Amino acid sequence: MAPLILITSKPTPEDREIMGELGAPLGQVRFLADLPEEQRPAAADKAAVILTFNPLKELGQLLARLHPGQLLQVTAAGLDHLPFASLPQGLTVAGNSGAYGLPMAEHALAMVLCLAKRLREEDAAMRRGEFNQMTPNLLLSGKKAAVLGFGGAGKAAARLLRALGMRVFAMNTSGKTDEPVEYVGTTADLQTILDQAQVLIVTLPYTKLTKDLIGARELSWLAKDAILANVARGEVIDQKALYEHLLAHPQFKAGLESWWVEPLRHGRFALEYPLLTLPNLLACPHNSFNVPEWRRLGLTAAFANIQRFFAGEPLTGLMRPETHEV
Repeated sequence: MAPLILITSKPTPEDREIMGELGAPLGQVRFLADLPEEQRPAAADKAAVILTFNPLKELGQLLARLHPGQLLQVTAAGLDHLPFASLPQGLTVAGNSGAYGLPMAEHALAMVLCLAKRLREEDAAMRRGEFNQMTPNLLLSGKKAAVLGFGGAGKAAARLLRALGMRVFAMNTSGKTDEPVEYVGTTADLQTILDQAQVLIVTLPYTKLTKDLIGARELSWLAKDAILANVARGEVIDQKALYEHLLAHPQFKAGLESWWVEPLRHGRFALEYPLLTLPNLLACPHNSFNVPEWRRLGLTAAFANIQRFFAGEPLTGLMRPETHEV
């Protein structure tokens, strides 16, 4: 009998079409929402794979029925929102690592270019009747760019930066990559990677190892007029340190697409420091993934991981409780 792939999120018609198309070659696709209440526990027991966005919300008490041998495949890229204490021991859990890498990388580059070329400032000035032709902006070609986190989004960002002629210094967990970069290292090499970088793009997952990784010391290593773009998690950057650095260094700029307290993860948006009052900050509502193709991008990556699971191949985005639980 074909293995059961149980979908726990409430699917849109588009989701059903894509999931049916991608899942049919792999197994029997069932939607939890389609099953009567009395059949749901047996489906959770029997499923080889549970495809979910928010397992605690979507599975509820059924979460306790999951067991070793099953794969809990999360469609979100990050795993920091998972209820770690509620997950059964021995359950294989994987995030959707790199699924939204292309739109995230484009968004990061857009923020960098907007800040480097002073697009907001000069547009506003033109509307006031000012023609600031002699106000300089930044040349990025030939400059150093640091990319922290070198999965799908980090590699996609590196390709865009190289297309601009930038020299890419990368950081990942292994210190190795098949991507053509000038330098790659680990957190032990962070100063080498950040030292006098003109651009810093952050795509790291939020774990015990990356919480507040970028603080006052690390920001001081960057060029005085550097541009930081964060498309990862707010918690990777020390909020107080970033606010004070932006305040003390008006030439330094930051584009933030992800925040410390957000509506989807926390039910609200809030800041400890008045970052939004600073002119050298560019703010976006964590929407880099939100392109018309996002559902297909995410589901294609998730089902590719499911295929690897059935084939006994190494999975991407595996959860490691010793580092992921924060």
